[in-house]
Order: sequence, then structure tokens, then C-alpha cells
Amino acid sequence: MKNFVISHGYQSTLNIAGFQSNYVYNNHNPLLFINNPHYASERDDNGNFISQYFLSSVSIVESFNPLIKFDMSFINSLTATFEIKSSRNVSLNFPNAQVTENNTFEVIVGAGYTIKELKMPFAFQGKQVIGNLNIRADIGVRDNATVIRKIKEDVQQVSAGQRSITIKVFAEYGLSKTIAVRLFVDQIISDPAVSTSYPTFNTNAGLSLRITLTQ
Repeated sequence: MKNFVISHGYQSTLNIAGFQSNYVYNNHNPLLFINNPHYASERDDNGNFISQYFLSSVSIVESFNPLIKFDMSFINSLTATFEIKSSRNVSLNFPNAQVTENNTFEVIVGAGYTIKELKMPFAFQGKQVIGNLNIRADIGVRDNATVIRKIKEDVQQVSAGQRSITIKVFAEYGLSKTIAVRLFVDQIISDPAVSTSYPTFNTNAGLSLRITLTQ
């Protein structure tokens, strides 16, 4: 083995929307809250606890990007990748007492190989074409689901989501230092989590020419 790299990343964000002060809190026995800033047993005329602030919604977004990733390269020009990603978005809406949660989990496996100094049976710009041929294939499986939880009704249901399988294969050959030709095939197979959506199968294939401008 020539090289082995392990990667991990985590990010989390807390968002508070519709933040405003509660005038009842400020006008209801002010000395009580000054002496006891975290006092939580005082109630209003309707029997509800008095809070210091009104909030419209609170959301937490966290992601492991990646949760774990292995990048390996070998002496024989073979490369391999294994990656796991995970993310979650949870939002609490106070006016309708509803929690919306979106979860994503993805696994990607890939491998590549480079054939060095491959000769082509034709000439380019008056010279025999000798370049590196890079071949790579990646397969990914991604699960995504959105769940709505209604707190008062004690009901939860899946409102959206799907399982997707992504296949990417390409072969790239360098005709010269500035020109490269790529042949690629991409496929995405999606199976929805709800009955109102239909399974889809998309294929994208073609030939591309890349020109790198250098001084």
C-alpha cells in the first residue's frame, strides 16, 4: 500500500427564529423574576406557565460529512474509497406544535485504476499519442426520509423520502498535457418512501472534451 488516509468531520448548527420578549413576563411581578431569574412555576390567568420569550421555531442541523472515510492508494496505481455520510435536520414549530425531522444516510464505495503511458494507434499533432488512461467507478446508496410528528395528536408520518442508488463510471485519457477526453456513464435509481411518488431511473452518458489553458 502506498497511501492510506482516514477522514472524519462533524458540524452542528442551532437556529432560533421568531425571537421576541414576552410582555407578560416583564410586567408580572417583576421582583419575583429579578430575584429568581429561572423561576418557572408562575402562571398567567389561563393557567399557562409564563416564559420570558416567545419563539416561533427552533431547529438543529447536524451532519457527519463524512462520518468515516477511507482513501487508499496502492503501488500498482489502484485506488479505493469507502465513505459513510450522515445528516439530520430537526425543526420544532411552536404555533402548530409540530416536529419535522429529516434524516439522510449514505454509503459510497469507489475504485480507480490508472494505466500509464498507454499508446494509441493514431497520431495527434504529428506525434504518436501516449498518455495515461484513468478508469474509475463509484457506487452510492442514499436513504432520505422526512418524518412529521404532531405532538398534540400524538401522530407521526413519513411525508417524503426515497432510497437512491447512484452508479458513476468514467474513463479519461490525456491526448496531451492540455487536452483530455472523457467517456462517462451515470445512473440514478430512486425508490420513493411514499406511495404518491413513482420510482425513477435516469441515465446520463456521453463523451466530453476538456481543454486546459496554460500560460
